[in-house]
Amino acid sequence: MLTRSENEMRVLVKDVSKCGMGLVVHEQLWPEERVTVTFMGRQAVAVVVRCRRLGKGCYECGAKLISFESSNA
Repeated sequence: MLTRSENEMRVLVKDVSKCGMGLVVHEQLWPEERVTVTFMGRQAVAVVVRCRRLGKGCYECGAKLISFESSNA
């Protein structure tokens, strides 16, 4: 199992649906890795289901939404 230290990174959210989201990130994420994405004052918790390399430092990932709620920030 991959242990990743908690860190923040900027991501491009390609799309969001009722069930999932598409992301473009600068480092590889792994299937079953849990991520929290904050945007537009909301937090989405998702599990990565796929990730493919598009180029150097560029990965396209698909993730299944677990929860989507308002942020208290």
